[in-house]
Amino acid sequence: MIARGVNSHPHSGLATVTVLPEGDLFRKGDWGNGVLDYGGVEWMQAGRGIWHQGEGC
Repeated sequence: MIARGVNSHPHSGLATVTVLPEGDLFRKGDWGNGVLDYGGVEWMQAGRGIWHQGEGC
C-alpha cells in the first residue's frame, strides 16, 4: 500500500472513528501528536471544533 496523508482540516459537531487495518498513521492535531498503529482504532469527538492531519509512516 502507498503511504498517503490527509492535509490539515477541521471537524465540528461530530464524532469520527478511524480503523487502521494496515500500516501506521502519524496524527497531528489540536490535542497533540501521536501514532495510530496497525490494527488500531481512534475515536475522535469534535464538539465545537478540532483541527487535525494525518500522514502515513
